[in-house]
Amino acid sequence: MAKSEITSEGKCLFCNQVFPQKEIGKHLAKHLADKEKTETGDTTRTYCHVEVEADVMFLHLLVKGDANMKKIDSFLRDIWLDCCDHMSNFGHKNFKVSMNHKVQDVFEPRLKIFHDYDYGSTTRVFLKGLKQYKLNLKENIILLSRNEPL
Repeated sequence: MAKSEITSEGKCLFCNQVFPQKEIGKHLAKHLADKEKTETGDTTRTYCHVEVEADVMFLHLLVKGDANMKKIDSFLRDIWLDCCDHMSNFGHKNFKVSMNHKVQDVFEPRLKIFHDYDYGSTTRVFLKGLKQYKLNLKENIILLSRNEPL
């Protein structure tokens, strides 16, 4: 008997349609590009579309560009990781990423970094910058999609 492959899917915040993990990012990008076209005024800010992956588990986040990386760390702890207030850090194979770095300075399109939580039995997730948008929003982080229960 052939082993069945687990496929991960996520629901779009904008239209509530469900898409496979490999397609949801492109789908969300269409909504974000449309939203950016309608946003005008002095209050637009840079927001970064960030994909977070841990195998078949994923999140798509829209993060305010001038927020610091500590905001993402706190968000990941709240939604996935934290049980015992362990230490954590971000990194890249070629440079260090401080918790004080601004999100928009870290996440250039296609740049992939890692986040390690708990140095004893480390949980590592990967974060990738997909695109930056100029939007008129107030939130620091918006959950655009996450994997549906497997």
